Order: sequence, then structure tokens, then C-alpha cells
Amino acid sequence: MNVGTRGLPVKQYKVQFVDRHRSALIQRVTLPILIADDLLGQGMISGELYSQIFAATTSQEKMRILYEGLHTGGSEVKSAFYESLRRNDPHLVNDLEEKGAVEIQNGASYWCVLFKG
Repeated sequence: MNVGTRGLPVKQYKVQFVDRHRSALIQRVTLPILIADDLLGQGMISGELYSQIFAATTSQEKMRILYEGLHTGGSEVKSAFYESLRRNDPHLVNDLEEKGAVEIQNGASYWCVLFKG
């Protein structure tokens, strides 16, 4: 079994990343059409959804529409979205992964302090 960051199976990690960072991704992805191009090319989203994304005027609106497709497409589509995001905006993915690791570290530290006798 392939294991991703945080000891999760790779596919599960990708899905959780996409779900966990929804708000940040909607705000920070600057070229969502590149991701939509990838997903359309892989048959992960429909031409109709792609047209809606293409017609949207802002990056945030495009990402919200794309997330609707991710929600209905399930884990396969979310995993493909993560891979496309990593290819098209690796710095953003790295930044969010680092912040997530710090949150977990801080949470674990807080947990230890809280329950230390």
C-alpha cells in the first residue's frame, strides 16, 4: 500500500487534502482553467461543467464551480484534482501541506500539554 503524508494511503491523503483546504484553494488558485483542462482531458469532468467553469468571470467563481464537480465526482476526481493542482501550482500545494503539518504538530503539542499530569 502506498502511504502519503501523515501515514494515510495516498489516495485518501489526496482526498482529505482537497476537502480540508477547500476555502484556501478557492481563494488562492490563480489559474483554475488549467486544472479544469486536465480533468476534462482525463474524462473526470463533463464538457458542460467545463463550459460553466470557463464562463465564470473570477478565479474564485471558477473554483467554486469546479468544487461542485469534485463533490459529485467523488474520490477519483478529487485525487485527479490534487495531482493536477500539484503539477500546475506546486508552491501552493507545498505551502498548504507545510501549514497542515504545523497545525498537526501544534495540535499534538497542545494535546500533550493539556493531558500532562
